[in-house]
Amino acid sequence: MAVTMVFLYHWLPSVDIFQQAHLGSLGVSVFFVLSGFLITKILLAEKEKIDNKKQTLPNAFKLFYARRTLRIFPIYYLLLLFLFALNFQEVRNEILWHALYSSNILYFLNGKFSNGLSHLWSLCVEEQFYLVWPILLFLVPFKHLKTFFISTILLGLISQVFLSQASPLGGVLMIAKVDAFGWGGLLAYLYSYEKTNWQKIAKLYWLQAITAIGFVASFFVMETSFGICVFHCLCFFIVNQFVVGFNGWPKPFVENAAVIYIGKISYGIYLYHNLMQWLLPFFLKFVGLQLPANEFIKFVIYLAVTLMVSSLSWYVIETPINKLKNRFSYS
Repeated sequence: MAVTMVFLYHWLPSVDIFQQAHLGSLGVSVFFVLSGFLITKILLAEKEKIDNKKQTLPNAFKLFYARRTLRIFPIYYLLLLFLFALNFQEVRNEILWHALYSSNILYFLNGKFSNGLSHLWSLCVEEQFYLVWPILLFLVPFKHLKTFFISTILLGLISQVFLSQASPLGGVLMIAKVDAFGWGGLLAYLYSYEKTNWQKIAKLYWLQAITAIGFVASFFVMETSFGICVFHCLCFFIVNQFVVGFNGWPKPFVENAAVIYIGKISYGIYLYHNLMQWLLPFFLKFVGLQLPANEFIKFVIYLAVTLMVSSLSWYVIETPINKLKNRFSYS
């Protein structure tokens, strides 16, 4: 769902509704809230083991960072190396920023995106989240965790509004997105320790409707930076519904094998997709071909090639490396 929103935004620039809705940014927000839920759920389980003397703090850090490194770094740095070897000057000029997962800071300082790697800003935010979130979560006592999550939500809201006024790309900094991770973290906390309250959330249809209306009003009508923060709250309900599960007509769709497969390779899809508009013409010119002018035909080509490359990446690179995570099992 999230990655589809992103490539629709990037590959169909003439579809006004996708551009006006900033569909790519909304897709990334879904991913941030989902990531906040999944990562926090893992860390809370480790925190409980530490408190019960079944795990040591250094080992908990080692397991978390080793598993994240094996999942995120390999194809990210292989892609950077590949682009560097092709001698694209735009990439070479910014290679250190990308290598240090800090290109979002560069874009904030410049007030603009610069090349086909601009979509990596969200991976920088995610990596910065990985660096600070476990430290904070392990340090905060259990009794203050709910207050901590609510505080991060407020911090993100304030930062988003303030930084958006300071720079056209103020929203690409991690602190401006921390409310998304906070909403995901709060959901993980309720799911893990307050089952009764968690079960009630899915039934608060009136609150979900008010949040959806608030999002439309603030994001589309008033066009305020506050709108993205309201969307993060809406994602809290959306992600929770996926956690609860679906019945009726959505169930066959969300449990469809093709949908699940796209979700499995979605990291590769996200990493490679934006480069297709850049790399495909570059390689096609060597065989005397060029992409058709029709945007929708190009969309089909981009999608087919991206799925092929992402699948190849999954089976040849990611899956063998992911097996190494068995050496760093949480169990």
